[in-house]
Amino acid sequence: ESTKMAKLNQLGITKAIVASGPVIVKNKKMLVVLDDKDPFLKFPGGSIFKGKSLRETCKIETMQEVVCGINIVHALEPIMLWKKPHTSEKIPVVLIHWLAKLKKGQRPKKGKHTKQIFWIDSKYKGYAFAPNVKFFLKALKKQGKIN
Repeated sequence: ESTKMAKLNQLGITKAIVASGPVIVKNKKMLVVLDDKDPFLKFPGGSIFKGKSLRETCKIETMQEVVCGINIVHALEPIMLWKKPHTSEKIPVVLIHWLAKLKKGQRPKKGKHTKQIFWIDSKYKGYAFAPNVKFFLKALKKQGKIN
């Protein structure tokens, strides 16, 4: 742990954000949220909790944001950003994604900080997207998993 931080410090990086969240696809649409923090659509998820795994963080954040349990299918490609999308603050942001399904019989509901929940496809016009949402919209459309 201290060796990794020493290497990051050599690069001038003294802090970073690591977040974990699900990519939920149902009926050829992808679940995204608009919260009270950012002016764009993003996946449920958030910064990792101390003492929790990336997988556990994904499940906890999903429950907090869309009040649903999920079953994780498998890991997806992580995305690395070099600045926060909403503030342009220069800080490394590592976004860990999991393909997931809602638990049987569950429907998303707004959590405490969630303003709206959307099921979108590649034709959606409206709010802007977080960079990782743009990436997965394009990738999943190419794979035929969303319209």
